[in-house]
Amino acid sequence: MTSPVSVPVPGPSPVTDADIADLASAGSLLLALDVDGTLAGFSTDPLAVRLVPGSATAVETLRTLPDTTVMLLSGRDLKQLQIITPYGPVAAPGPDDVRLVGSHGAEPAEADADSDGAADVLTMEQKDLLDRVTTLAEEYATREEKLWVEYK
Repeated sequence: MTSPVSVPVPGPSPVTDADIADLASAGSLLLALDVDGTLAGFSTDPLAVRLVPGSATAVETLRTLPDTTVMLLSGRDLKQLQIITPYGPVAAPGPDDVRLVGSHGAEPAEADADSDGAADVLTMEQKDLLDRVTTLAEEYATREEKLWVEYK
């Protein structure tokens, strides 16, 4: 029997001066920044998490750069994203507005919102399926002390 062969996977290339020059010469720039685990930490209480020190200042600096759009992207839904960041959804964003995108991209802040303020991006069939899966997840979480459901 032969042993399995391990093939090294190359890591990301380091950022070079040429990369920075390309970015600096772009006519416009979209900075999509990950929130969870990057701008904010993780916790067993997801709503207790806030942006790490310096993150909000960095976002504020970036959003004022000319021809630069800043987007905060999260697996959280927009309601949770608004709780843990100092930003809210903007129906008609201007050049200095920070755009929020929740639910791993499925919930842009500019989407039509229903009466509870949540973006209306799921079909009725999808909402029904989400309700069924949520009920099952909650049921399983009650069976073990270390399990909980994080709503995204």
